[in-house]
Amino acid sequence: MEVIKIVVFVIGLFFGIESSTIIAETTEVTINPKEKTMVIQQKNLLAIYPKEKDTSFAAEEFTKIYYYKTNWNKHLNAFAEKSIVYTTSDDKTLDATITLQYTSDEDLKIFAIDKNRKGQFSIINLPNWVLKTNDGTLNGNYWNFDADKPFSFTYNPVENVPETYTVNKKILYATWKKLAKK
Repeated sequence: MEVIKIVVFVIGLFFGIESSTIIAETTEVTINPKEKTMVIQQKNLLAIYPKEKDTSFAAEEFTKIYYYKTNWNKHLNAFAEKSIVYTTSDDKTLDATITLQYTSDEDLKIFAIDKNRKGQFSIINLPNWVLKTNDGTLNGNYWNFDADKPFSFTYNPVENVPETYTVNKKILYATWKKLAKK
């Protein structure tokens, strides 16, 4: 299995920012093998940081990510098309949808998505990431998916945040609102 170079719920990694402060509360990944697309819906972006830091830390990091939106991580060079779209809802949360067009199944290895001996897509099961799916089957330490049809899975990595961290659900929306007006 490949080393995970880009974790789908950490938005900064898509733009070469090696930080894990800004993540999605829920991330839904849909892969369509026939169209060779991967859609990553990061729902309710939030900041998780040590309690001793203030909100400016998260706002600065998101501002950097926002302005890097066309400077994709070099590990994504094999993807023919890449886009990110931010959306918001009435509850003042921020979502991001990242769409990637890949050329070969090999391109998915940077996300640690590989093919097993049976020709199925395979993803390692990391319990702390809380992967859920209706399309795959858990076989030992791996989730397996049919390689001939679209499949989806979700991650909910922030279900057990230590008490020494702040989980801020509103700072990113407020920061995005200011940046989008410019």
